[in-house]
Amino acid sequence: MGRLSSSEITKIATRLNNIVNIPVLGEQKEQIIFEKIINSIDTVLYSILPDEIYDTIHMASDGITPTEAGIIRTRIEKIVAEKINIPFVSEEDELKLIRAFLDIIEAAIQTGKNIIDSF
Repeated sequence: MGRLSSSEITKIATRLNNIVNIPVLGEQKEQIIFEKIINSIDTVLYSILPDEIYDTIHMASDGITPTEAGIIRTRIEKIVAEKINIPFVSEEDELKLIRAFLDIIEAAIQTGKNIIDSF
């Protein structure tokens, strides 16, 4: 289990659903799949980021500098990409999804921002 609420997962999945199309599936089924993907990535992030950093996605008063957030994002992208496998999309689209999600998290962990402000 990760740190995102079910409504946050749904909102992020909707955003990512607009970035990548899964062939053969309708939008409702795609949405469900994207929610599962976001939940999986959230779980990976929860396992590799200290609570003191990942918890800041919900607190605009806490956080780290944009430079620090960028450094963390760069470091975790490879780890997340290695742990997440989405067999029904191309490697290119898989990386697009991971990067789009990490863009949101990178913004959310910065001081003065939170997850809601980030998408």
